Amino acid sequence: MPTSKVKIDIIGNILIALVISFFLIAIITKISIPLETPTAATPVITGTVSLNIVAACAIDFKPGWNFISFCANETNKNITSVLSPINESIRFVLEWNTSTQEFIIYTPRAANPPFDSFNLSKSYFIYYSDTKNETVNLNGPSFGNVNISLQQGWETPNYPYSITSNISQYLDTISGKYRFLQKWNYTPQEFMIYSALASDNPFYQIDAGEGQFILITDPTGADLFYNKTRLENG
Repeated sequence: MPTSKVKIDIIGNILIALVISFFLIAIITKISIPLETPTAATPVITGTVSLNIVAACAIDFKPGWNFISFCANETNKNITSVLSPINESIRFVLEWNTSTQEFIIYTPRAANPPFDSFNLSKSYFIYYSDTKNETVNLNGPSFGNVNISLQQGWETPNYPYSITSNISQYLDTISGKYRFLQKWNYTPQEFMIYSALASDNPFYQIDAGEGQFILITDPTGADLFYNKTRLENG
């Protein structure tokens, strides 16, 4: 009996370690883990552990304007729900209107804001008024392959993954149909510009949570297709 108890205790510790490891990996899955492999010398002890694990995605907010994308597919897209850890410090959320080529503005102080939920196909400008940095964890599942239809003019498509990607790699799906891509430079509070025709650009990658402005030049528009497996494999 003491020998069996020691084995069960060891297995229990292993299971705890596995739960922690799988939580950090943060993939939605169910895993069956045998408690012990049967041998001739030990009794058969079996069981399963079910884990419901959420996507690992976090967005860092700094005082001032932040331009963000969503690297997890939030089920509840309500602004106050998604930004609940920092609601008291949110002053404005700007959503790009492609038809009018201008922003529409959400403020929590408005009685009837023009929108109150995020469209996870878009990037958003958010004004965060606190004096300290804060991280907002998103709890939805990870995105798979994503296709976003873009119209001629400036567009703000979401970048949907928690991996860093080469911009030219995922923009090759709209090659010849766009002219510029802009990302937000927080420190001077201004845009950096990537040009499809430039020999040298200020940046070549996009990170998890970064928003993007893209100028579509084709009158028929373009379909921006993200192949997740391809981007993950570089």
